[in-house]
Amino acid sequence: MQDYFWLDASPHSTNSLASKLIENAFANVSGLQGIKRQLTDESLPNITADYAQAITQNREFDHPSFAISEQLIHQLETTRALIISTPVHNLSVPASLKLWLDYVLRNNRTFTSTKAGKIGLLADRPTIIIVKSGSQIVNSSRQKDFFTPYLTFALNILGINQLNFIYLQGFEVDIARQNSVQQQIQLFLQRLL
Repeated sequence: MQDYFWLDASPHSTNSLASKLIENAFANVSGLQGIKRQLTDESLPNITADYAQAITQNREFDHPSFAISEQLIHQLETTRALIISTPVHNLSVPASLKLWLDYVLRNNRTFTSTKAGKIGLLADRPTIIIVKSGSQIVNSSRQKDFFTPYLTFALNILGINQLNFIYLQGFEVDIARQNSVQQQIQLFLQRLL
């Protein structure tokens, strides 16, 4: 079992502010082993007709159409914590993160549908989500926050409920805020030891 799965959805890759803060936090916490997936560098193929048919026909989990989905789900299943670093794109999650969710959210595999709603089948885990937005999205009178409720709901469907959102809002994030975020990430990582 790995300690963490880090899912990075920034098109800036390792040059993004969130990635740099996470890497700095890791430099101060030793002994953790994990998996990192850079969604823009390791782009996923679009959902195909074969995949959609396998979903609607309730194919077995080892059906070839589910190979990518199973790989991504396995990365979650074999880790104790989840780290997501992502920007806000056009009021919601970036396309790369949405595609990852499309592969991971699978009825009868990562969630089950009941009359009361969807119930997650994955083990809950501590999750930290570092969100970079060019404008104010939290507590803003100018822009509604679609990002947080959407990602919260999607992760809850998987069974992941221990969510901690940390926001880096605005084009310029001052040093004090950067240091605060890095300390929060470092505390999160230390709890995994």
